[in-house]
Amino acid sequence: MDNSHLRQIFNAMGSQRLTILCYDYFREVYDKLGNNMDVINELLEYADYEPDKIYDTILPQLSGLDLSNAKLVKANLDGANLKRVNLQDATLYNIQLYQAKLDNAQFRGAKIQGANFGYAKLYLADFSEAKLQNANLGGAILHSAIFKNADLEHVDLRGAELQDSDLHGANLRYAKLGGAKLIGAKLQGTILTNTKVTGADFTGADFTGADLRGVDLSETCLDYATFSDADLRDAILPPPKLRVGADFSGATMPNSKRFDPTVDILR
Repeated sequence: MDNSHLRQIFNAMGSQRLTILCYDYFREVYDKLGNNMDVINELLEYADYEPDKIYDTILPQLSGLDLSNAKLVKANLDGANLKRVNLQDATLYNIQLYQAKLDNAQFRGAKIQGANFGYAKLYLADFSEAKLQNANLGGAILHSAIFKNADLEHVDLRGAELQDSDLHGANLRYAKLGGAKLIGAKLQGTILTNTKVTGADFTGADFTGADLRGVDLSETCLDYATFSDADLRDAILPPPKLRVGADFSGATMPNSKRFDPTVDILR
């Protein structure tokens, strides 16, 4: 693509939401689109009088792109269609992805700081071994998403839907999970110390080997959850009606004693 044409499109953004995308990244996106003259001509046609149409035209083209190892700083991609985008090992600083469509997106090993994924759709998204610092995932749809060994310290997941998600080995220290739905979630070996979980639904979740020391679970649903070998020292459990069928076999209980279901009775 002719760089002068690309510059014309970029400048036409004016004060629009994509202005803060750096020119080099914008050029990279177009290079990966190939010489699609229909798209380019359409963008040029709208450049002078309807810059919003540029925004609406360019964003759908990002779906499925390979942006592995890319660096995005303060990019505003609210509502963008980024399904199947590959951002493996990418660096994302203060990026806006509010209500973005990120189903099947790849974030393995990515470094993500201050990103806003609020109410984004992230079905089957893969954040394995990613580091998310102070990221907002509040209200996000994360069904069957993968966070294996991810660093989620201080992440806001309030109201997020994490049904059947895989958080095996994740660090959730100081995370906010209030009102989140983690039905059937895999939480084996996760670290949840100092995590806020008021109103969270952990029905059928697997906490095998998880670190829940000092966590206040009094207002969570733990029905049919599994806590085998979990550390619950100084934790506060919910009343029996909110932990129906929960399995604490082998767990270290709030009183620091190991639970033996053949001997102990949990009240």
